[in-house]
Amino acid sequence: MKNIITLTILLFSFGLEAQTNPEPIFQNPTPGKSHGAYYKDIDNDFNPYVGTWVYTNGNTSLKVIFQKKEMMQNNLGSNMQYFRDYLIGEYQYIENGIEKVNTLPNLLSNHSDRTDYNIRDTGIILKYIYPKCEECSDTERRISMSFTEPSRRNSAGLFGGAALRHFTENGVEKIKLVFYQESYGNGYRRDNLEPLESEELKSFTLPIGTYILTKVE
Repeated sequence: MKNIITLTILLFSFGLEAQTNPEPIFQNPTPGKSHGAYYKDIDNDFNPYVGTWVYTNGNTSLKVIFQKKEMMQNNLGSNMQYFRDYLIGEYQYIENGIEKVNTLPNLLSNHSDRTDYNIRDTGIILKYIYPKCEECSDTERRISMSFTEPSRRNSAGLFGGAALRHFTENGVEKIKLVFYQESYGNGYRRDNLEPLESEELKSFTLPIGTYILTKVE
């Protein structure tokens, strides 16, 4: 019982120290440099993106829901842990009236590992970081994201990324989502290092490109 109480106190103190001494995420490239560090969205860069966003073009649509997850634990080996706030998201893509992919139900699961979400931020970036933002001011911040879909998670050499820019047009909140894909190597799966079953798995269901989404809630 004494050991349990001692462990509880240590864990509480560990979490309290992380919360009372947060460090900013922006321009802090080495998370985890100290055990128990907390990288917090101090400037609320993630907040404008939280909510539901929709792009429509005829009967083709993209719906994305973003949430802010605070103080998620990251493990760098058994003796190094740190905490960080993350912007995570899931999406539904409908093409010509047919649903092609829908990961929105994944938001109902409170994952402890950020990589279990199909969209998650990788940092806060300025205009000259790829993909560049010509219309951004020199100090304007965007969100860099990592992107995947359930059927592509085991596809080696396939990486999806995105950059998010929040803006207001005629009083309406919008985001510019630049979705890009990088494929390299010979298209092998991570699990068994055998060639991919089909050419289809070498790309994502959501077409790469730029989407302007409007906030609906």
